[in-house]
Amino acid sequence: MLEALFARVTGETADWLRQVREQAPTIKAQEELASQARLADMRAVEARRREALARARAERDRQQRIIVAVTVAVVAVVIVVAVIAFAIAVSSIPSPCFYP
Repeated sequence: MLEALFARVTGETADWLRQVREQAPTIKAQEELASQARLADMRAVEARRREALARARAERDRQQRIIVAVTVAVVAVVIVVAVIAFAIAVSSIPSPCFYP
């Protein structure tokens, strides 16, 4: 790095411009490779984020199905108990019509 700076300061402008022009394709290729690597990393991070989001959504949906099933079961048990209690209450009331 220091040599390049020293050569630039001590050399002529034409030499420096020629050197920059010769190095430009190499530098451009290196920058393009670095850019592609960064883009690949960003895509991998995004893919992992989406996978985690899909897993979280699936877990939430599973929990919601369990909650709905438990709620329906509890309501069904309450209704059955209420019907049985009503039937017992009705059968224990003496009938107004007395049959011997």
